[in-house]
Amino acid sequence: MTLPLGVRLVHGTRVTVDNDQPRQAPYVICFANGCMSDYETALELIAHIKKGRELFVQAINADGVPPTFSPPLAEFAFAEAYDGPPTDWKEIRENPEKLWRRLRKRYSLGPGK
Repeated sequence: MTLPLGVRLVHGTRVTVDNDQPRQAPYVICFANGCMSDYETALELIAHIKKGRELFVQAINADGVPPTFSPPLAEFAFAEAYDGPPTDWKEIRENPEKLWRRLRKRYSLGPGK
């Protein structure tokens, strides 16, 4: 996962699914858009994410505050995406507007959002 710049690297990141035990990993590299932390995607972790309601991702920012990012897993259909068919990148390259229409409809986004 990639987190925004301005994090304290020494602390790494923590990931928790619902009320499970947190998993912790160090940062492995930083790029112009953020710093990456690498988690092994063991089947146990994937199963927890597929069944979970929320994924909590924590880092420590430059001020020492631990901001938490918490995407709701059901809303983003993680299990459906993980178990579903692979993305047809050729179709997306040929018709990117079709993908945007589908995403806007799925997440109830208006045409200008």
